[in-house]
Amino acid sequence: MSSAALFHTGWFVESLATQALVLFVIRTASNPLRSRPSPLLAATTVGVVIIRYGPSVHARLGFVPLPGAFSPFSF
Repeated sequence: MSSAALFHTGWFVESLATQALVLFVIRTASNPLRSRPSPLLAATTVGVVIIRYGPSVHARLGFVPLPGAFSPFSF
């Protein structure tokens, strides 16, 4: 099963995960694994991830459910 909507959905999920990772890595000059993020940064990141799962958001953007291999990320 391959379609443009499936590609766009996968690309969005991968981009969101990459951007969240980059935010947590570049926010500090020291080791990012030993430094806790501020509560505001953590809450904002969790909020963006939760909003992505909202049916109105993915319907408006034309997303489709991802295959089982992406189960941790699927809608």
